[in-house]
Amino acid sequence: MKKIIFTLTLCLGLNLSAQQEDLSIAIEMDNVSGVKKMIESGRYSVNEKLRSNTPIIAFAAQVGAEKVANYLIANQADVNALNRVKESALMMAVYFYDSPDEGTYAIHDRIAKALIAAGANLEIEDGWAPLAYAAYAGRLEIAKYLLSRGALINGPVKDKVSSVNTPLMMASMQGHEHFVRYLLIQGADARLRNTREATAYSLAEKYNHQKVMRYLQCALNLAPGEPYLGKCE
Repeated sequence: MKKIIFTLTLCLGLNLSAQQEDLSIAIEMDNVSGVKKMIESGRYSVNEKLRSNTPIIAFAAQVGAEKVANYLIANQADVNALNRVKESALMMAVYFYDSPDEGTYAIHDRIAKALIAAGANLEIEDGWAPLAYAAYAGRLEIAKYLLSRGALINGPVKDKVSSVNTPLMMASMQGHEHFVRYLLIQGADARLRNTREATAYSLAEKYNHQKVMRYLQCALNLAPGEPYLGKCE
């Protein structure tokens, strides 16, 4: 299955005005001195939004422009500003890779940690949280960090129903075996459903992720509160 593209920037492009192209290019190149000059001249602000309504701090997080991101954070940019589909800079940092071909993400991890230190929200009301983005991308190490800082392992849930896919559902539909196992060990609830009645198991089954299905089936057979580790392995 191809990755679902969450970001408007990937689906539609940034659709920049001619006046913003220089800013976008400077951010993509992580040219912090160029960005600083543009902002200090009054031409742009640290909370500038590109025409897709993407905050420049979110764009910097997406493209891995660490120096620019740190400059914006240091100058009081709104780390919780959202684009038009309610995505934050932290979501971009935990979803995108430094190099997709090599699967490296050290720079994006550092940006994510800097955003969290600056007060980035770990949860989004009525939407996917950063942990769900990390789960979909298979970014286990940054997911561990999110959880250590207080991210909700199941996301916001009411009466055993989540308004969006839980992190466990996201990891399961993508077949991220180690991620699924880790979440189950940490207490993720395999019994939760989304508003379309899908479960982590049904999503893993839909995409034929056999090993993930075995992990989840064992979790479903546990009594409420019974630990996964030691019972299923």
